[in-house]
Amino acid sequence: MASSLFIMDDNIANTYTLAGQLLGGQGVLQSFTDVMYMYAVDPSLSYEHTRDRALTANSSSGPGARLPFFGSPSSAGALVHSTMYSVRSSWSAALHDNNAIRLVANGSRRAFSRSAVSHKRALPVFLEASSPQLSSLLTTTNAKVLLPRHFTKEQAQLVFKPANRARIEAEPLEITIGDVTLTLEHIDVNKDIPSYKAVFRDVIRSSKSPEDWENVLRLMEGFRNAGIPLKIDMKENVVRSLSKAGMSHLILKALQRPEHTGLTMTEWGTVRQILIAVRHKATQADWEKEDLKKALKMAELVVEMMEKKPHQTKQDDFRMHPVVVALPLEMASELAYRHDGEIEKVKKYAARLMGVLQDDKTINVGNRGDHLNECLT
Repeated sequence: MASSLFIMDDNIANTYTLAGQLLGGQGVLQSFTDVMYMYAVDPSLSYEHTRDRALTANSSSGPGARLPFFGSPSSAGALVHSTMYSVRSSWSAALHDNNAIRLVANGSRRAFSRSAVSHKRALPVFLEASSPQLSSLLTTTNAKVLLPRHFTKEQAQLVFKPANRARIEAEPLEITIGDVTLTLEHIDVNKDIPSYKAVFRDVIRSSKSPEDWENVLRLMEGFRNAGIPLKIDMKENVVRSLSKAGMSHLILKALQRPEHTGLTMTEWGTVRQILIAVRHKATQADWEKEDLKKALKMAELVVEMMEKKPHQTKQDDFRMHPVVVALPLEMASELAYRHDGEIEKVKKYAARLMGVLQDDKTINVGNRGDHLNECLT
């Protein structure tokens, strides 16, 4: 059988037989653990050897050590936690491996022109920044990076031609794009227009307050309106930075409005950072109930949004990738173990992951799953 997410062997059918027998009761996650180990170990090992190794790993250390690998658990939640401890390192390794997927006029000033408010022709209206430096950076971004992208041919000639500099300085002109009015200044195209990628990076680095981070999203919308694409590294950076700042709700907000923000889940690097952000919300709160419930809801929303067209690509389909499916399973499992969450939801997500692992067309991960073997053996 061809290699998929992990390495398979001829005994995989035995595992699925066991999974089918246990699917209806408390043993569902035992079969799930068997499946994960079966895929992750050396294909030369027998099914029995594989299960023995799983038993040894589970009973020797970690949160699951107080439970036998097979047999009736003291509680469904404890079994959930035991199982998820065993498999977490495998999918977490794939999650953090960047190469893992081979697959996504006021006063005396004259008004030069005034344009109606529209999505395609608008400058962002920024909230008050936390520092004068950041405020100046945002103003410069509007005036020197975004505004020129909206110029008509006549406006561009007036602003860019050196011969017109004296005219602009002598007779100040204002231009309104959307709800923002700016005074036109001569712009030397060779030295006055900053790199949009550098500006984006500097705005993120300077952001501290909730209003600053909201401005980051507004800047993304400004880029979108100006026809400036968000490169993959920019998407990854903004998701990673919002997560570290505790602004995961803004990640969801951006994902819910991809046509405005440009943040889509069409490349694995972006998807990986989003999944890490969800997990980060739970781990940073030490798996506390309310934050864990929010992380589970966020994971479910991310998976749901993957069904929408802006987040889909013809080349790579991440919706049923095992790492994507495993994330809400882990959140639900931890919630069940630690806070008496819904065991039925855990069973549903475990069954879904098992179904994904049965598909020979599963997206490849790394070099035949060797990095996962190192985590589990």
